[in-house]
Amino acid sequence: MSNLPMNVPEGAENYKFAELMICLPSDWQVSQEAFETEENYWPIHWLNKMARLPHEYQTWLYLAHTVPNGDPAQPFASNTLFSGMILSVPSVVENLKSFFTLSLPNETEVHFFSLIPLHKEEMDLKLKNGAEVLFEKLEKAGVNEVVNLKRKNVAKKGFLFF
Repeated sequence: MSNLPMNVPEGAENYKFAELMICLPSDWQVSQEAFETEENYWPIHWLNKMARLPHEYQTWLYLAHTVPNGDPAQPFASNTLFSGMILSVPSVVENLKSFFTLSLPNETEVHFFSLIPLHKEEMDLKLKNGAEVLFEKLEKAGVNEVVNLKRKNVAKKGFLFF
């Protein structure tokens, strides 16, 4: 994604180069054969889709931007109810500060964002109440960028934190 600059708004010129990452659990099937099914391939498909999006639509991606899977948002595959992605700052990386920004010799800065799959209700929560509310709920629930097909929907009524 960072091979080309994104079309950033005025004042965000330092963020025109970015890269995306998604983390899969160690037991995720990543063989060529496994990737022939959408149940195994959807995270890679969405990583590619999101990386192309700013260049195809002359826009940009930044922290807390969400992208739904269609309108209305539909699950990515039959093995998940996730139907959208949000950009986040990587959290599973030990030295986060030095990982978020890569300074290249030509003085270009590339910023790294992680993709976190979201449920439709989580995207709705973010649109209604703001990204900070959603990120707080995700953090309290222990959600990070490692894809967890069994994680609870933090926007569902009755979801409690203990």
